[in-house]
Amino acid sequence: MKNLLLGLVVVVVVALGLWFGIREIKKANLETIPEGAVTAEKKNTVEVTKTDITKTGSKLPQGFPSDIPVETVTAGESYKAQYSDIGMTQYTVSYTSKKSKDEIWTIYNDYMNGAGYAVDKVSSSKSLGQISGTKQNDIFSAIVSSYNGISLVQLSYQDRQ
Repeated sequence: MKNLLLGLVVVVVVALGLWFGIREIKKANLETIPEGAVTAEKKNTVEVTKTDITKTGSKLPQGFPSDIPVETVTAGESYKAQYSDIGMTQYTVSYTSKKSKDEIWTIYNDYMNGAGYAVDKVSSSKSLGQISGTKQNDIFSAIVSSYNGISLVQLSYQDRQ
């Protein structure tokens, strides 16, 4: 279990590192704009709300689609990030399961097909444990990794207005 949590922490740290790296590249590109050039800079405003999974009640972030299958009993992290400048809310949920990686991948594949998502065949792979799909402007993805009979499931839902 410690290895799964360590793996989750590593994934989060890498994602944050990529995000900050992209930010720095954009910042560097802005600094190389010739003097006198006209630029419009849009400030990003992000509001992150972490769900307190230790309290009774829902372990899912408020607004997370109720039809997406989640084993909430074993939820380890749950939050929502609102990007008001671009009109998007991202919901992220992580949980563990005793089901195999293939079983969980099949659950999300069946869910996406039944709910009208267009599954992205290029970025989805059962052997890698990842699946992604779009429905209208929204994006849903699931990543599953397994270790010692326990699967770690990471869900991301991007609601674009």
